[in-house]
Amino acid sequence: MTSRRTTPVLVRVVTMLLLAAGLTAGLGTGSSLGGAGERAGGGLAAYGFLRARVVGAGDRRVAVGMPNRRVVKVQRWVPATRSWTAPRTLFRSPGVTCGGIEAAASSGAIALLLECDTPYYEDTAPTHSMALVSRDLQTWATRRIRAEAYQPPAVSPGGGYAAWLTGGDRTMLWRADVGFGPIVTSGLDGDGGAETVVVDDTGAVDVLGAESDDAGRCVLGAHRRTLSGVLTHQVVPGVDPGCTEGTLVTTDDRHVVGDPTSPEQRYVLARTGTGGPWLVETPAPVDQPGLVLGAAGTTYVQVPGRSLVAVGSLDRRRFVVQAYDPVARAWRTAAPVHDFGPGQRCRPGSSWRGEGHRIYWVSLSCRRGDGPRSERLLTGPDGRRWVQVRLGRRPFAVSGGGGLLAAPGPGRATVVSEKGVARVRVRIDRSCDVVFPTSPTSVGRLHTRPGRAWPDRLQLRRPDGRWHTVQRLRVPRHDRCGAVFAEQDQPPTLLVLSGRRATLPLTIRRGPSGWRAVRTPGRF
Repeated sequence: MTSRRTTPVLVRVVTMLLLAAGLTAGLGTGSSLGGAGERAGGGLAAYGFLRARVVGAGDRRVAVGMPNRRVVKVQRWVPATRSWTAPRTLFRSPGVTCGGIEAAASSGAIALLLECDTPYYEDTAPTHSMALVSRDLQTWATRRIRAEAYQPPAVSPGGGYAAWLTGGDRTMLWRADVGFGPIVTSGLDGDGGAETVVVDDTGAVDVLGAESDDAGRCVLGAHRRTLSGVLTHQVVPGVDPGCTEGTLVTTDDRHVVGDPTSPEQRYVLARTGTGGPWLVETPAPVDQPGLVLGAAGTTYVQVPGRSLVAVGSLDRRRFVVQAYDPVARAWRTAAPVHDFGPGQRCRPGSSWRGEGHRIYWVSLSCRRGDGPRSERLLTGPDGRRWVQVRLGRRPFAVSGGGGLLAAPGPGRATVVSEKGVARVRVRIDRSCDVVFPTSPTSVGRLHTRPGRAWPDRLQLRRPDGRWHTVQRLRVPRHDRCGAVFAEQDQPPTLLVLSGRRATLPLTIRRGPSGWRAVRTPGRF
């Protein structure tokens, strides 16, 4: 089995979700699955293995998901009734299991790649993957790809053509008037795992990817095959694609995004017309002038609607911030954030930022001389105003909407919102007690009662300063909570309370019945 090359999260239109469509047991290559038997439905179906997700836009949408590893189901949006059709089975094959789907949609068609194998493993390139395409969203043309395939397909704007990558450097084309064609070479000579495919309304297929030129330098190559089989090659100027770590994502037949998950590395390629050369439309911020911070020890943070900022230090003591100006395509003058004092040395800790965060934050691990490390947090509402918090052993927590952050400190908590920063007096005594934000000026807490081994009360503070229990928690027995960890991949923060034999993963959410701590094993 071939080891699977890493595919970043945003390249996939969800690796465990969207398992879409288009074949049933016994379907041969090039067969078509009809929409007969569709029944009026209602909402999206709930599946136990992979939840239903939507592919497409507006009135041209399908929802796909999996009740188990062997069955794929699909629903179609019906504009006339403003509802979804009842789920119908699209795939079931003896000995075959599936685990991911890649998708591409245009106004003319939806193309899918169903990742399957015998059996399917997440870290192994699948060899029983299926190509699927539909123009009416009811009937699906299908073809098994008899090669490794796991990267997103492409579909032309008019929907007359769709293309799939196989093995990273070969392609397979579907034509509305002919069906599926053979697997053919693209001319790309690379193995970086970051290739992407584009198809236009003439049926020409472009494959872009990192490769080495004659001098051994890493370049971004664009290889084009016309419908008649003519091959051409272009080296895209002004791009260092990263021959081992780069990522490319096709957005439509004229735009490709490089490194989309890293705002400082993100660049956009474009061409002005069908068959035109690929050029840099938007360069990567990290390559633009004015950045004084080095690559080591620098963290880049961006929140929706606000500036990309670089936070770092040249001496690991005095931290500064620089904001990027996308109009001028240059970095603004560095401004001081915090000086940790003589003898103190700090380095960025976990700084990966998921979707949904609306508060700036950078976690740091600091040490004075050979002393013990202390965890710190630099945080602020807008990328200009920053505060420093000494966390100790307890994590900070972000609200469900991503717009509130509460960081515990000695005797008080710091609450950051888009409106500013507030200090709130709060006492948490035990090692697994946690504070969480409830408003721009208030917090709640997970509280361990005297004599108890786990936090078993969710509490809010009344106006008179006393704590009020709003929920009693069921906690592990015959064990003791020793520490609490946090995962900040997406809001709300996942709090993992840990004992010697048991763990309790919780997210704290506000719903119709008020604040609740919800057991959340799916994110742990």
